[in-house]
Amino acid sequence: MERPFAFEKESRTENVYEKLTEAMSEVATEVNTELYRRWQQKALVDEQGRLVENNFTKDYQSGPYTNGEINADNKKIAEQEKSWAGSQRIEEWKKSKDRAKSNQLEMVITLLLHKALGDKYLVVRSTAYDDYFNGVDNLILDKNTGEVICAFDDFNDNSLDAERHLSKEKKMARKNAEGVKVKYGLTIKNNKIQRQAISNTPIFLLSMDSRQLDADLNDTEKQALKKLGELLEQEHQTLSAGGLFNSVDLPAKADASALGGVLKVAGELKKL
Repeated sequence: MERPFAFEKESRTENVYEKLTEAMSEVATEVNTELYRRWQQKALVDEQGRLVENNFTKDYQSGPYTNGEINADNKKIAEQEKSWAGSQRIEEWKKSKDRAKSNQLEMVITLLLHKALGDKYLVVRSTAYDDYFNGVDNLILDKNTGEVICAFDDFNDNSLDAERHLSKEKKMARKNAEGVKVKYGLTIKNNKIQRQAISNTPIFLLSMDSRQLDADLNDTEKQALKKLGELLEQEHQTLSAGGLFNSVDLPAKADASALGGVLKVAGELKKL
């Protein structure tokens, strides 16, 4: 069944941030509902579609990590946020971060991916831990094979500075060469959701101009989906060729079967 465009539904507000959080909350409910109905898995994502570290404890549906491990990671997250906040009160910093264009862009990308791929793929935002320390913003999981197809690092590209964009692309290449790690990941085995660390998942740079948020969001969606399909094909070719990308001469460790899945995802996007 054809899904409506992510922003076609009537919204209670014209404020872009509020409209996005409203849409993300609906998507998060959809994801958690399917997790329970299809795999008998209780809620794993919060109201903004993010996986939550505390939902990976042994006390929560026999997760993989002890409370001590989770607490240590939460402490590391808090320390990083305090460092970024500087002299600003942490509550004010978090509010500002949530409303920043970069976060809004991440919400847009998640909504687009869910709309385009949600029938066949599970699309979630990564935990704060994997966002901060592993540079992963989104994960895409094939609902049928159980494989994590790829991860995304969402990039606010509102600059004409080609050198800045090239630097970001080189970082992506090095990540793929060294092997991308996600501590709080998901797979499906024996028709059950498995919460576990994953490694060597292909990661792609998804760049959009945040100034598009001030334009018609439905137009933004159509442009972005087309761009995403083309991006996946281009970067798949790069990784399959041995990981040479923008002068980063290292052998790619990205999982071969996942790379094959990337082409399937690109094909789904290009159909839209």
